[in-house]
Amino acid sequence: MFTIEGIISNLKEVVKTNCVDLIIIDSYADLFTGSMNNSNEVRSYLNMYNNLANQFGITVIFLHHTKKASAGMAPNKNSILGSQGFEAKMRSVLMLTKDDSDESLRHLCVIKNNYLPESSKSMSYVLRFNEYLSFENTGERVRLNELATEEWIEDAKVMQENGLPLREISDRLSKKGFTVSKSTLQRKLN
Repeated sequence: MFTIEGIISNLKEVVKTNCVDLIIIDSYADLFTGSMNNSNEVRSYLNMYNNLANQFGITVIFLHHTKKASAGMAPNKNSILGSQGFEAKMRSVLMLTKDDSDESLRHLCVIKNNYLPESSKSMSYVLRFNEYLSFENTGERVRLNELATEEWIEDAKVMQENGLPLREISDRLSKKGFTVSKSTLQRKLN
């Protein structure tokens, strides 16, 4: 559908007359006309989609944006643009971020999921963006806090220039209070 006039009633008709499992809204900000910072307005609006999902047993995915001020920070639910009501209403929130050192890599981060243990939400899934404009899972995982632009990088660069091996750099950074794996160092310094 490409019109927002009467979107809920139009979606109901489409779902009733077709075999629909998934609705993707691109993007939330293009449809929501209220105040994004008003939690009551946000939750009320999202309730219409929640009711639609519950009524027909479908999944609704909203594409949304993060705050510009969150650039360089570790992915977290506070990075979502607008009211906390958006994140609170969602059962699952995923964030896709670019890798700092490899333009072909993206990090898929589960920053909220009511059905997964915390241990499943602490690391990103590293995806390669390919020439077919789709993603391939590399099988790698990276701790979310390692995705932030870290202040230790400059220290690590100096140590690398002085010929220290990655293991030694990692050990020295650890003594300064930074937990940085050898693989993270290799990725960030290359």
